[in-house]
Amino acid sequence: WLEHLTVNQRVLGSSPRGGALNYKHLQKCRCFFYFMHWVYIIYSKELDIYYIGETSDINRRIKWHNKQKFSSSFTAQSTHWDLFYQIECRNIIQARKIEKHIKSMKSRVYIKNLKTYPEITLKLLERFK
Repeated sequence: WLEHLTVNQRVLGSSPRGGALNYKHLQKCRCFFYFMHWVYIIYSKELDIYYIGETSDINRRIKWHNKQKFSSSFTAQSTHWDLFYQIECRNIIQARKIEKHIKSMKSRVYIKNLKTYPEITLKLLERFK
């Protein structure tokens, strides 16, 4: 089941409307909840824009963004995305909640402040445990 999810629903939580992943599917494999996940923020200097996502493998995901593996996605507009910031989360549920919160802020200042003020990240991890 997990292989099927990884191949057919490659981007977990990348949609600003909450993502394509249905939590009911996750219940089929309870172990999936215990994998470490990260919220990541990548930056394109070329587009001067940030992108927020969630993944269990940051390095692989950034390579995918830079190789335009998601051809119809927003990140396909650039081939040079750099990791700006990452937040290590306990599980996919926490990561998706934090990702959704950051996206809902719609603020470059907030994104920059996450990096400048680590206490913001600590409060997010506490709020969405």
